[in-house]
Amino acid sequence: MSEPCVLYTYTIQSDDPDNTRWKYAELPDRAYFSTLDEVRAEVIDLREDTDEVFPDGVPPIQIERIETLPVTKDSPLILLNKGLEPFITDYEIVEILG
Repeated sequence: MSEPCVLYTYTIQSDDPDNTRWKYAELPDRAYFSTLDEVRAEVIDLREDTDEVFPDGVPPIQIERIETLPVTKDSPLILLNKGLEPFITDYEIVEILG
């Protein structure tokens, strides 16, 4: 059996008591990374470059670890037909920068 896929992303920190993060999520451009160090460096650069975008200060940004179904011939079909929520098997916020 194939191993699950682990990847990292980031979003502006949000309290989501119903854990609906992936229910209606879209796939943003270039927002997924293979290591925690890569995503951390991206968030640090983003925070430094977006002072003018957030005049009241950059909000806290959370780094997230995502584990998906193993990559098999059926897993892309689940992703395409049912969306991200059933494709993701585990999710955690690993760090908040802010």
